[in-house]
This record gives sequence, C-alpha cells and structure tokens, in this order.
Amino acid sequence: MPLLTAVADVEEQASSFSEFLKSLTWDKVLPAAILLIVCLILTKILTTLFDKAIARSKIDRTLHPLLHSVFKTLLLILALLVVTGSLGVDVSVLVAILSVVSLAVSLAVQGTLSNIVGGLVILTAHPFRVGDYVDIGGTAGTVERIGLTYTDLCTPGNQQVHVPNSQVSGSTVTNFTAAGTRRLELTVSASYGDGTEAVKAALLEACRVEGVLAEPAPEAHVAAYGDSAVEYILRAWAPVDIYWDVYYAVLERVRTAFEANGITMTYPHLNIHTQ
Repeated sequence: MPLLTAVADVEEQASSFSEFLKSLTWDKVLPAAILLIVCLILTKILTTLFDKAIARSKIDRTLHPLLHSVFKTLLLILALLVVTGSLGVDVSVLVAILSVVSLAVSLAVQGTLSNIVGGLVILTAHPFRVGDYVDIGGTAGTVERIGLTYTDLCTPGNQQVHVPNSQVSGSTVTNFTAAGTRRLELTVSASYGDGTEAVKAALLEACRVEGVLAEPAPEAHVAAYGDSAVEYILRAWAPVDIYWDVYYAVLERVRTAFEANGITMTYPHLNIHTQ
C-alpha cells in the first residue's frame, strides 16, 4: 500500500538521519544556528512587507489574516529546509517526513479541515462581511469575526455565537445588511365601519417619521377580510443601520394616526345577547 511504503521509506531515512545527528559538531551547528537567526529575521521583515502590501491592495480585509498565515508558514518551511540543507542533511528526507506527518494530521483533524475549507469558501464567495447582520441556519446576529474554522456572531441579546464554517458554507445565509436598505411590514386591523381609503391614508400618515425613505414610497393595502375586522398591510423602507428604530417609531405612530383620524383599531371580542 502506498501509505505503508511511504512509512517504511521514512523509517529508513529517519535511521540515516539519526546517524547523521550523532556526527554533528560545533563547526557545523554554529553556522547553521547563525543562518537560522538570519532566516527568522528575514521572515519577520518579509512578513511585515507582505502585510503592508496586502493592506494597500484591493484584497478584501477578511482575507488578510489567512494570507498572512499562509505566507509566514511558507517562509518558515523554506527557512527550515535551508538550515537543514546547510547541515548536509538530505532535504528529500525531511520532505518525506513532513508529507507523512501532514497525512497523519489530516486524517486526525478531518472536521477541522472541513471547517477550514468552509472558511475559504466564505472568504472567497463573500456571502457576508464583518459588521453585516445575518441569519445562518436560524441563528441571527452581527458578524464580528470570520476565522479559518469559526465565524463569530453577536446576537441582539449580546450573546456570542461561534458557528463552524462547515455549517456556514452548508446552510442558507440571509444577509440583511448587504443591500443597504430593508423593508418593514406591519399588519394592523380596522373596523368594517371605517372607509378603506381613510384607513390607508392614516397608515401612510404613520410613516411620516424620520428615517423612512421616500423612495421606494410607503404603501398600504387591504391584506384580508377577517370575521370582525379588515386587515391592512403597511410597507415602508429604511436604512439597515436604523431599521429597528424606524420600525418601532412607525409602529407607535399607527395608533396615534388612527386616533387622530377616528379609525377604530379592533380587537377580538364576544357579544352576548340575553332576553
């Protein structure tokens, strides 16, 4: 089997590597240690330059942590190969060991890897960004962080929710922020004795609050005919950042507008006639 063959090869090469370690002297170790320090300093400098470059680029900022980690990891692996090569070690041995170790680790952390893949999907597809208010599979909140394995949400109740990225990429995501505006809908009832146009006018009057957008214009319609009242639906648009303020302001003004225009806001009641 390929895996067993690879393990056998690594064991043989590791034995040679062990013998090589016994032959190391200070004449070899000291220059390698200096080279290691130089490589680490260069890694730090190159990583800093890379961070500045991607900060000035048009790459989405949610991708910056991922790119930083990948770039730094590659530099460290390259530094490890350079240092071990300066000691006279056959680099192919180290590469073989790393390949087997990476295979074993991948089998042990399949769940984590699926989350990482989900994170890459999120960072490339951009279903949402940090600061957006979203609903992910029934969990709603503001996106605070998009990590490689988890997406962090803050609910309206200030609860911190950590959603695995594999679940995010496989769920229906509703983004309430992306469009910039959001429609509010209110369903209210009025007496059959009140004229339809009068009720609609009162509902539109309730929309005259700060934050309601003029375009698209608010609209009111008859929604249904109930047993003891007519149901009306009121629709209006508001910016997403003040949506709930506008929603509650309009809701409060509906009653005021009804009272000012003599509209009866009905409620369930039972009439009992006795003789």
